[in-house]
Amino acid sequence: MEICGVIVVEDARLTAACAHTRRIDAFSEVANRPIAHHVLDIVRSAGAKRIVVVSSDTCAAEVRRSSRRATSLSRSPPRAMLST
Repeated sequence: MEICGVIVVEDARLTAACAHTRRIDAFSEVANRPIAHHVLDIVRSAGAKRIVVVSSDTCAAEVRRSSRRATSLSRSPPRAMLST
């Protein structure tokens, strides 16, 4: 049986620091990498061969860019599917 993973990225929300700035929490950095990239690594290390990243249309373009960047940084990227 093939192991698959699903990662859900929430929409951007207003930050407390600036009322007109929106931030997607999954792209906040920890150890110089977005949290979403750490989550992708964990799902990969659990043996997932396919990973679906789900987001709304609102942040889909940014999620795609980030997911592609994370996949290109990986030594052995899985087949990734993006869905909105």
